[in-house]
Amino acid sequence: MRCEMSRGIYLRADGRLPCYCAIGESITLGRIPLNGEAFDFVEDFYQSAPFKRIREMQLMGLTPFPGICEQCIFLDMEGKIDTALINSEVEWFQWEPSFLCMLDCQWCSGLRTKGFNPEKNHVLPFGPFRKIIDSLADRGFRLDKGNLCGYGEPTINKDVWEMVELVKKKIGGDILLSTNGNGPFSEKIITSGLTKIKIAIDGIDQAIYSRYRKHGKLDRVINFTKSIAKHKEKLHSNTPSIIWQYILFNYNDSDEDLLRFQKIAGDLGVNQIRIVHTRTSNYSSRNPEDFPKFFPDIIYSTTNQYSQMTIEEGAATWEKINNLKDNGELQKAKDEAIQFLNRLYYRLTLGIESYQDHLLFAQGLYYVGLNNFRSLDEKTFRLFKSYIINTYKFLAKLHVQLGYDEQSEKYTAYLNRIS
Repeated sequence: MRCEMSRGIYLRADGRLPCYCAIGESITLGRIPLNGEAFDFVEDFYQSAPFKRIREMQLMGLTPFPGICEQCIFLDMEGKIDTALINSEVEWFQWEPSFLCMLDCQWCSGLRTKGFNPEKNHVLPFGPFRKIIDSLADRGFRLDKGNLCGYGEPTINKDVWEMVELVKKKIGGDILLSTNGNGPFSEKIITSGLTKIKIAIDGIDQAIYSRYRKHGKLDRVINFTKSIAKHKEKLHSNTPSIIWQYILFNYNDSDEDLLRFQKIAGDLGVNQIRIVHTRTSNYSSRNPEDFPKFFPDIIYSTTNQYSQMTIEEGAATWEKINNLKDNGELQKAKDEAIQFLNRLYYRLTLGIESYQDHLLFAQGLYYVGLNNFRSLDEKTFRLFKSYIINTYKFLAKLHVQLGYDEQSEKYTAYLNRIS
C-alpha cells in the first residue's frame, strides 16, 4: 500500500499542512507558524508523528485514516513505499502561493467563500516558506517534483517567482506552476527556473470558456500564452514547457471543439495538451480512444472512466471479496475491499456540483443526487450506499481476524458516523 503522502508535502497559504488535496483536506497534519516564530520544518513537521504515522501504517498494509483514505484517488493498493528515500528525497511538494483568485470557478468558489477569514493568511508569506526550504536543504533533502497550485491563483502572490528560484537553487526539482492565465505576465516565468507552466483553458471561444471559468477572459489566456512563447524564443530558453489543460465537459467535447483546440495550441507554441475528465456536473462521457487527434503530445486523465461502475460489476466484486475471505486469503480480501470502496465513492460522486457537496457527502453519504445532478437514480445510489456500509462492516471484522483490533475500532467508529 502506498499513497502520495508517503514522501509528500502539501502546504496551504494559511500555513496548514493537510494530508492532500480533495478528501485529504479534512486531515490536518500540522500548521506552519506564519508570525515569525522559529521552527525546524524537517524535525517539527516532516519527521513528526503525524507524517511518520502515514508511512508506518502503509508499511503495515493499513490505511492511516480509515474512512478517509478509502475515498482518496491517490491511494495505490499495489504500490510500495521506497523507504531508502524517506530521509533524502521529497517526492513532491505542492504549495499554495495564494488562496485568492480573480475567477469564480464552480469547483473552487464554494470552498473559497466559506473559507475566507480576513484574519487568516490568504497569501503565503515568503519568510516562513524560506524556512521550510532551508530546513530541507540543511538536512540534505532533494526535491523530485514541485507544484505551485491550490484553490487560488498562484500569480497573485508577488513572491511567487522568488519562491521558484529559491526551491530550484536549494533543493532542485521539476517545478510546475498551475495558473488560470488571467494574471500578469512576467519575464521571471522564463528566468526563474520554472520547468513547466500549466494553463487552464477549457474552451476555444469566450462563451464556452467562461461557462466554467467564471469572470475569466479568454483573450487574456491567449495573450499570456503568446507572451511566454515569445520570451522563451527571445531568451533562447526551452523552459518552461507550456501545457494547456482542457477540462472535458459535455458542452466542449465535440470533435470540432477538440480539433480547433489542438490547432490553436499548435499555432501559439504550446508544448503539451492535457485533456482531463472531470467528475463534476456536466461531465463528459466520451471515451479518449475516440477523440480526433493530431497534436503531437496529448495526455489524458480519465478519472471519470475509473468512476464508472455498473450494478453487475458491483455485485461481482462483492462476491469476489467474500470468496477471498472464505478461502482464507484475508490480506487480499482486505485490499480488494478497500479498492472496492474507492471505486464506489467515485461512482457515487460522479456529477457532483461542488467541492462543498463532496465534503458533505464524505461525512454522511448524503444522496447528493438531490443537489441538481442525476448521474445515478436513487435506487442504484441506495444499492451502492449499502455496499459501502457493508464493506466497512466487513473490514471491521476482517481486521480483528488479522490481529488489528485498533484498526477495526476505527472502521467501526467511522461507520457509526456515516450510517
